[in-house]
Amino acid sequence: MIAADPAFLGAAGSYVAAAEVHEFAVVDAARRPTLEAWVARLIPGAGEWPGAAEVGAAAYVDAAIATTPAARPTVLLAIDRLDRLAAEAGASDFAAAPPEERDRILVDVSIDPRFEAAFQQVLELTYEAYYRDERVCDAMRARTGFDSRLPHLGSPMEPFDQSRLARVAALPPHYREVEA
Repeated sequence: MIAADPAFLGAAGSYVAAAEVHEFAVVDAARRPTLEAWVARLIPGAGEWPGAAEVGAAAYVDAAIATTPAARPTVLLAIDRLDRLAAEAGASDFAAAPPEERDRILVDVSIDPRFEAAFQQVLELTYEAYYRDERVCDAMRARTGFDSRLPHLGSPMEPFDQSRLARVAALPPHYREVEA
């Protein structure tokens, strides 16, 4: 049985820069389609919005768990569980199951106490990967006007007029000197 490890639950907080997301390091080639199908069901694409699989969320999940050793076995076991449940439902693996079946399997795994921490981990990492992708940011900006880069980059401001402080600078001090 897999217990929810407090160190694991905080692993989504380990930051992975976009430049650090390369080839898969933890998730092997046999499990990759399952992880990609998993993130694709968490955030499917629609219209101008790409899906999580299209923005490389699976590779981001892999890069994040590569930096958090405590998360690796739990996520890998959850991937295996998805494939086992899909096989029990008659599919060759999770990625080959029909979308409705994948959704049912994901719900089962998300509420299973042995795998809920891994499910939450993959969900949070998928959101992180998705909402930092430039295509998603462009779609969000076009649709809502919100520019997610502004809190980091700032926005242009008029230079501050120092003459506005002249009156305050001319006031006497509001303190008294004390001997040390």
